[in-house]
Amino acid sequence: MNIHLVAPLLVITATVMFNQPAAAQPRPGGATPVARVPQGVKAHRDLAYVVNGHERQKLDLFVPEKADEPFP
Repeated sequence: MNIHLVAPLLVITATVMFNQPAAAQPRPGGATPVARVPQGVKAHRDLAYVVNGHERQKLDLFVPEKADEPFP
């Protein structure tokens, strides 16, 4: 085949293929499920680490319920 015919066809095909949206299926229920905490672990959820900060500036802290020595 002639390279002058194949190259534009290849570029057009690649452009069409890579501009297609992802075909992932949405999760049923919408929200991400919260993970269960194993036994012996205490969960402190949504701790703000910036005073008067944004809603996203929170963390979840997981610590052992019992310890033989102090935590660092």
